[in-house]
Amino acid sequence: MKHPYPSRRSIHHAKGGASAQQPVEQTGEDGAEDQEPKQLPKRCDRHSDDKKKASKRARRRKLPTISHQAGWTIGVGVVGAIVAGVLLFFGFVGSRALDQDVLTVEGPLDAVTVAGRQGSTPVVTTTVPVEVASAKMRVELRGDGREITEGSPILVAVTAYSGETGENINPMGTPNLILGTASEEDLGPLLSRILIGTTEGSRVVIARPLEDGQTEIDVVDVLYTIARGALNEEPGGPLTVTFDDLGPAVTHAPGAPPSGLIIQVLNQGSGPQVALTDSVVLQYISGTWTDGRITGSTWATGTPEMIRLEDAMPGLRDALVDQRVGSRLALTIPADMATGEDTLFMVVDILGAMPASEASGTVGEQAAESGE
Repeated sequence: MKHPYPSRRSIHHAKGGASAQQPVEQTGEDGAEDQEPKQLPKRCDRHSDDKKKASKRARRRKLPTISHQAGWTIGVGVVGAIVAGVLLFFGFVGSRALDQDVLTVEGPLDAVTVAGRQGSTPVVTTTVPVEVASAKMRVELRGDGREITEGSPILVAVTAYSGETGENINPMGTPNLILGTASEEDLGPLLSRILIGTTEGSRVVIARPLEDGQTEIDVVDVLYTIARGALNEEPGGPLTVTFDDLGPAVTHAPGAPPSGLIIQVLNQGSGPQVALTDSVVLQYISGTWTDGRITGSTWATGTPEMIRLEDAMPGLRDALVDQRVGSRLALTIPADMATGEDTLFMVVDILGAMPASEASGTVGEQAAESGE
């Protein structure tokens, strides 16, 4: 039976040549010469036989050398063929990778590239028009925040793009904020199914078909529900803020309250700046300076609030304008810029901002407009 991996010598003999005239079998112990009678021949015959055996041994010594050289030549040829084959293969793969048609085989979202910070307006580019008959999704970024569970508070920013052109099709070009609970009622069936089980800080890309036959690409950022900006080691000001599992605890310097608005930046965010015409999503606690009574806290309810900045009390409005999303502020607001009764202290996390005209609908309406 032929061995599946023949030796260099057998390959060489199969090809013919000088060594092919000396088959390996003829050099073995079972050759014709080994069939000679065992008795001693005459002296002259022994001399003749010795010459034959010497010639035979010489041929044996030469064959490995010839086979080794021929085998090396063949080995080099085989390696060269393998290298050439590898180069041709990778050249083929490279040319296929540059061929946009392969994207339709691997998945429609492979044609979509998303850039930009989580929470900011993404920059989306498409290499070919994207068309889907059913919703497709890709996890672009997995965040390190808390896990989204059924019924838990959730804040998402959704930016929509044309599948055909990759153009931003949000009315103002900025992300649409959806604030509610992780449920089908607040997010719709598609978003709730995708986002429950993800984590805050994640970014998901979705391609979905529209009723008119077009395809929409949605970039969905699951925003943090606490500020994640860089810590300011020396914020200064009259308020001292500490945190525990229940949220912030606030104390202030003794004596009369300051006369004007004081803003202490506890954490500096890196998101978009807040505009006067924005609606903002806040996590906050507020209380009175004189007796420390807590007048409101989203940390107590566990759910941030979205407010129209132009409708907020003057002290809060002025403090938030031009601040960046992701910041945490400690505010001392004089009575005439608050409710008029007492100086207020506040700790405010700025979680998101969007043009107020975009946030006029209810949570359900926002989710519907975002295609869920």
